[in-house]
Amino acid sequence: MKVNEIFDSIQGEGRYAGYPATFVRLSGCNLACNWCDTKYHTNGKQMTIEEIIKDLQQRKPGIIVWTGGEPTNQIKEVNEAIEHLKLRKHRALDEKPPIEQVPYSFHDRQ
Repeated sequence: MKVNEIFDSIQGEGRYAGYPATFVRLSGCNLACNWCDTKYHTNGKQMTIEEIIKDLQQRKPGIIVWTGGEPTNQIKEVNEAIEHLKLRKHRALDEKPPIEQVPYSFHDRQ
């Protein structure tokens, strides 16, 4: 997967606003949204799913936010990572793909 950054912060939007979260900001986007606040989304490095999982397992348990760029461009890999971490809550943030493109597991997942 091409990953821009992985970092811990506080979720600032939605029903989890104010909760600690780990953000996995993926690289790349094909949407070119006017409101994009991540123009640097093309930067990043290749990481295996195993490397991402290892990084996330070393962090404090909590919400994981898959963001971008555009996470659905790497949805197969995102879902694979979610399956390996299914005891953690996962949340998509900001990206607005057509709903039929997003598997159920990508939305609020315990």
